[in-house]
Amino acid sequence: MATILAKNTNGKGIIILTHNELEYLYPYLELGGIIKKSKSNYLFKLYKYIYLFKNRFLKKKNLLKIYKLKDNFLIGVHWGFDINYIPKLDFIDFHLGFNKISKLVHEEFINFTSRNFSSEFMRIENNVPKYWDFITVSSNQKRKNLIRILQDFRKLFSKGKYFSLLLIVPTTGEKNDDALINYYFKNFSFNERNYITILKLDSNLGFLGLPQKQLSLFYKMSKIYISYSEAEGEPRTIHEAQLCGLPIVFYSMQLGGGKDYLDQSNTVFFNDFKNSYLALLKSYEDYDKMKSNTLNKLNDLKDTNTNINLLIQEIKKLYLKKNLDYKNLEFINLDNLNLRLPTHLYEYKSETDFINSSRFSTGNIKNYKDLNNFINLVNN
Repeated sequence: MATILAKNTNGKGIIILTHNELEYLYPYLELGGIIKKSKSNYLFKLYKYIYLFKNRFLKKKNLLKIYKLKDNFLIGVHWGFDINYIPKLDFIDFHLGFNKISKLVHEEFINFTSRNFSSEFMRIENNVPKYWDFITVSSNQKRKNLIRILQDFRKLFSKGKYFSLLLIVPTTGEKNDDALINYYFKNFSFNERNYITILKLDSNLGFLGLPQKQLSLFYKMSKIYISYSEAEGEPRTIHEAQLCGLPIVFYSMQLGGGKDYLDQSNTVFFNDFKNSYLALLKSYEDYDKMKSNTLNKLNDLKDTNTNINLLIQEIKKLYLKKNLDYKNLEFINLDNLNLRLPTHLYEYKSETDFINSSRFSTGNIKNYKDLNNFINLVNN
């Protein structure tokens, strides 16, 4: 559910929507491609007007409710999704996003996302022993390429390089779950499987599956983080791994903001999967140097409290720019911003609590009832 970030007894407070909620209020993801194709194709030109009618006029009552909220709030949107086109949005005052988003938006931009507010548990602890050489934390969507990681370890084992691996896989009901587990059993011997740990989390544990404290321990018990995904938004797991002192192996063609804090000193990049196993081998060979560089760059990432203060400063600059009163701003819900901003925070309060949906998925406003529930919350 959208985050109420601040209230103001003498002016406007702050509400931050997710990009998914923006899509519900004003669908835009297809619009860029439709407009481009409609210039040369009559059918797409017709579809463009049908699309605009459907989403601007049939959903007009949704936007009217948002415009009403603007009487008392600035409206922001948090981006956790890679995209190539964002239309001008007159009901949005500012965007929170990774570097790429700044080039796409017409409104004010603040370079912070949920990854900048990682849990306080994501930090260096030198007394934790290293048990795994490599770790990845990812759902098993096809674009995440978890099976490619296993394929690369098959290549490494065949060359006598028996590195250890931890795959933490939240249960999201992906169709290729069986393929991943079947590959594991069919291609690794009993003894080889001792080097590979797959934690496939139970679906009843919900969307995240693990408490932040436990997840941080798995990072700290590992040496190097693997990111083979082809597309992300602002992936928190890379940031979390870095905060725990891990160098990164990274697919350089990955879409999104994954490489915003990566460079040659703390990351091994590769651009195709034919020889991606060599990136794993290089990262292991250069581990001591890369770890030292990662630790030296931790200050660039800043801690959560510092980033919260910087976010508040950026918001105050925005208020000054818009000639709005900020002296009476009361910031609330600043805890767990890593989970609040993308609506991954689950807080069960009652049988009718709208936020309970985020146990098994994100808790976005996704229909008219959710929107009314949120407006009632704001007005109470």
